[in-house]
Amino acid sequence: MAVKDYLYHYKAIMSRVIDGDTIVFKEIDMGLDVWVKNKHARLLGINAPELHAKDLETRFKANEAKEYLENRLTEDTIVIIKIREYNPLDSFGRILADVYLEDELLNDTMLAEGFAVVFE
Repeated sequence: MAVKDYLYHYKAIMSRVIDGDTIVFKEIDMGLDVWVKNKHARLLGINAPELHAKDLETRFKANEAKEYLENRLTEDTIVIIKIREYNPLDSFGRILADVYLEDELLNDTMLAEGFAVVFE
């Protein structure tokens, strides 16, 4: 399903990438002239390797995932997000979202390129 097919989707401006499954939005346009600023978001349904893992191979893969996202989502890149409809925040207060770069769902791309695994 393309992002334009979703009833509720929001324009967001990138700030930075934290790791392979977490990003920070400079601004999210929630509509009706309401903006959320400096909000962390976790890419819904994926889990990338941890940057601070004890295993060197895991840390290497984590850095690859982060670099991939940084190359795709530079500062001020405009994306469209679809926020999880129920329980939209995780236990760390991050928005749980599908992130679209044009019609490409980056969550799925991270899986397809091997930078992340499915997270239930």
